[in-house]
Amino acid sequence: NDTTPTITGSSDEISATVMLTVTDAAGNEQNLTATVQADGTWSVDVPTELAEGSFTVDASVTDAAGNTASDSETGGVIDTQAPTFDIDPINATNDTTPTITGSSDEIGATVTVLVTDAAGNEQNLSATVQADGTWSVDVPTDLAEGAFTVDASVTDAAGNTASDTETGGVIDTQAPTFDIDPINATNDTTPTITGSSDEIGATVTLTVTDAAGNEQNLTATVQADGTWSVDVPTELAEGSFTVDASVTDAAGNTASDSETGGVIDTQAPTFDIDPINATNDTTPTITGSSDEIGATVTVLVTDAAGNEQNLSATVQADGTWSVDVPTDLAEGAFTVDASVTDAAGNTASDTETGGVIDTQAPTFDIDPITATNDTTPTITGSSDEISATVMLTVTDAAGNEQNLSATVQADGTWSVDVPTDLAEGAFTVDASVTDAAGNTASDTETGGVIDTQAPTFDIDPITATNDTTPTITGSSDEIGATVTLTVTDADGTEQNLTATVQADGTWSVDVPADLAEGAFTVDASVTDA
Repeated sequence: NDTTPTITGSSDEISATVMLTVTDAAGNEQNLTATVQADGTWSVDVPTELAEGSFTVDASVTDAAGNTASDSETGGVIDTQAPTFDIDPINATNDTTPTITGSSDEIGATVTVLVTDAAGNEQNLSATVQADGTWSVDVPTDLAEGAFTVDASVTDAAGNTASDTETGGVIDTQAPTFDIDPINATNDTTPTITGSSDEIGATVTLTVTDAAGNEQNLTATVQADGTWSVDVPTELAEGSFTVDASVTDAAGNTASDSETGGVIDTQAPTFDIDPINATNDTTPTITGSSDEIGATVTVLVTDAAGNEQNLSATVQADGTWSVDVPTDLAEGAFTVDASVTDAAGNTASDTETGGVIDTQAPTFDIDPITATNDTTPTITGSSDEISATVMLTVTDAAGNEQNLSATVQADGTWSVDVPTDLAEGAFTVDASVTDAAGNTASDTETGGVIDTQAPTFDIDPITATNDTTPTITGSSDEIGATVTLTVTDADGTEQNLTATVQADGTWSVDVPADLAEGAFTVDASVTDA
């Protein structure tokens, strides 16, 4: 690569002058001279730069006798161009004794290689450029974890050197961090699988296997924030599914994870609100059942005034749930809307519209009871609680109780016969009715008397009289009672009369129409209460 090379030679013609012509690749000639030295050598520097390429040297020497000797050299080449030379790119690797490779057009040349690891350790290596222009050398000793550099060079026959440096090498034997996010039950048959890794930009490979054994092979890319996600494109079968995933870093280290908690569940849970009827409890307990143990039930109670209360309950281990309404509901109908959502996101709901807040007791009466000679009297009354059961206790003068029941008829009346004879004397009736809401109305009658004894009663003696409209008199202990009389004269003519027993026990009545001449009869009676 010396464009003004030194031309040398030898001769036994000591001190003779050597004549030279140097012709370069451009055809330029330089005529030079040299002197043969005492040791038989001669040399001369080409003064002007030779053109790039081949050059020739023609030289001769003549001795004192005139004899000439000559020589030519055609192998000269002016070559100032360095050979092509590259180290192949070096990336991260988990191989601690990697192979360093490269290329050059200096076939057969020796490549000198210096490898320096992260700990500063140097290894001097050499390789030969092969016929195909490639070269390679294995690092014999383990490199330290971390970045390493490679400096390499090659020198051609002309002395031109080409070099290259690679600083991208990294010894990395640590697998990246990698996780699949927890997978739970879902009603999404094409769920999104997510996870994280510190290997930004790397490709995650996944295999999703459903309950039917169907596999889907998917890929995702780790984003700048360290997360990755991929949607399962084809619907998974109902039931459990697994996800196996892995990521490989630039050095070839692989990290993997598996998730077996996935479940495809598109079936809504069972769910019911227990029947709700009329109640006088303005803060009733709402109950129901579900097979979604541990789930939260959301409950909306809307009363007759439109007031809403949002409540929640938890499904117990036995499948039941309950919640107390905390604020008084308005009088009237109320509705309950409730729902539960399972772990997969399936929702079941129910509505109950039968609820009624009713704090008003029904109307209720026992009909008045007076004295009677019927020892098994019929007790009657009324109520607006149609079809309800009336509960009665009848207590007689001897203290004997009889517990009876009756049903309120469609016309609002009720009645029941006392089955067992009541003792002579006063008796009481206590009765009550309870409506569907639990409101009770009651009544008591104390006017009842069992009286089987006829009152005392007499017609005062009647004698012959010339009064054709005589006064009939008598006595009775049934004060205030009405005496009914029939007066029949001699012609058979009857007159029906009445009189009232006075406070002194007497009674009297005048016959209003003349009686016929002759005998007449008087028939009279009194009936007690």
